[in-house]
Amino acid sequence: GKCVRVDIHPVTNRPILKVFANAAKTASTQDQAHYSCVSEETNQNISPAGKALLRCHFRLGHIGI
Repeated sequence: GKCVRVDIHPVTNRPILKVFANAAKTASTQDQAHYSCVSEETNQNISPAGKALLRCHFRLGHIGI
């Protein structure tokens, strides 16, 4: 008998639902993600070749500040 409100992303039209088992741990992880780089060695979500390609893209495609 209870309802869950789910927002819909305006561009992708997909549902946006955030569920956290431990909000403090999630906040800490999110904070760390803001200060890490996708091309770091510790990132296992991308291949070494993909990391090299990203590094080249960062160097050539983005103006350094």
